[in-house]
Amino acid sequence: MRAISIDPRLVAQRIAVTLGEQRFVLHLRWRDRTQAWYLDLHDTSDAPIVTSKRLAPNSYVTRGLVSSRRPAGGLFVYVRSGDPSTIGPADLGDRVALLYLDADDQAEILAALTR
Repeated sequence: MRAISIDPRLVAQRIAVTLGEQRFVLHLRWRDRTQAWYLDLHDTSDAPIVTSKRLAPNSYVTRGLVSSRRPAGGLFVYVRSGDPSTIGPADLGDRVALLYLDADDQAEILAALTR
């Protein structure tokens, strides 16, 4: 499991990351109108894999994503502290983390939940 480095001072940013053994580009932006963060996930040629995915607190971003180009693991929005039901414009990268969970991480979490 690893937290993706996000600058909480920026309401729009483009981040190149390695997820598992693949490179991706994340486009993150805050929308005032909906009071929410959104994610676009692109491959290294900047072709979109998923667009305008709203980041909900304590949820899998990649759940239900069917694409051969998706990351092998999953992206998860984790609220570390404060109100677990909201994410504000300065929260992502601060009290809210975007985590990458590989297959082993996901299996371990699932096993812990089913004990």
